[in-house]
Amino acid sequence: MSEFKRHLIDELIEAHGVYRLTACLQKRVREIVTGSPTLVDTSDLHDPLDVALREIKEGRIRLLLEGEEDDTPRVVKKE
Repeated sequence: MSEFKRHLIDELIEAHGVYRLTACLQKRVREIVTGSPTLVDTSDLHDPLDVALREIKEGRIRLLLEGEEDDTPRVVKKE
């Protein structure tokens, strides 16, 4: 793993928590792999995990727990 990617993941864990980040990444990578359109420019990215990380970093998606709402495109986790 590149130093940049490791730093980005550490930054996202600090901002969102490891549980939320892991759940969001798993769901979003699965969506991307099965053909869901991406929400960021992917001309320089080939790995679905990198795409999902960029989407989270740019605020295009985030994990919401049941009952939380906003207008941001998001991955929703029901508990």
